[in-house]
Amino acid sequence: DFSADLAHELRTPIHTLRMQTEVSLARPRGPDEYRDLMASNLEEYERLSRMIADMLFLAKAERGLVVPPREPVQLLELCRQLVDYYGILAESQQMELDGNELIVRGDRLMLQRAIGNLLLNAIQHTPAEGRVALSVREQKGTAVITVSNTGPAIPEAALRTIFERFIRVDQSGEGSGLGLAIAKSIVLAHGGSIVASSSGQLTEFLITLPLAGQ
Repeated sequence: DFSADLAHELRTPIHTLRMQTEVSLARPRGPDEYRDLMASNLEEYERLSRMIADMLFLAKAERGLVVPPREPVQLLELCRQLVDYYGILAESQQMELDGNELIVRGDRLMLQRAIGNLLLNAIQHTPAEGRVALSVREQKGTAVITVSNTGPAIPEAALRTIFERFIRVDQSGEGSGLGLAIAKSIVLAHGGSIVASSSGQLTEFLITLPLAGQ
């Protein structure tokens, strides 16, 4: 199944590149047309490059080869930067951030990517005038990062596979379906855990990480 999913994901951008190239070679074209073609092809190449890089990361993570450094990371400040960065995508939604300044040990960029993937996922699945919330709390000697959003609930069957590769709850959505799998791999590499829940009009993702010194 994984091989079939991977082949399907790679086939789409490769087919687009081939089709556009065949059309461009069908007859002579002006410089502007070729420039537009190259710009379009560049987008597909970038999509392929991101997918390959993501697959390599997941392959390393599954074999225990992703070992983050043990540097202090201030979670609330990291989350504040993410809200500022992704806020431009949530112009029609309400975004909230609250919590306590907690410090964990790990790789700042990797944690930024994991939480950022959850935050982007929440924004994309929140309807206009909905709410996206990010919080950092201490609970029983651990740091708990919660990303929640309002909107239609995720079906229970989908929740059981949501962290697997190439899984999309919304099949019409963009993206490779690797974001949540990468988030889980990063959290596990940091000695933490990640779970998802959804009921009514609220969906939550909870990341739990050991606090520095624990």
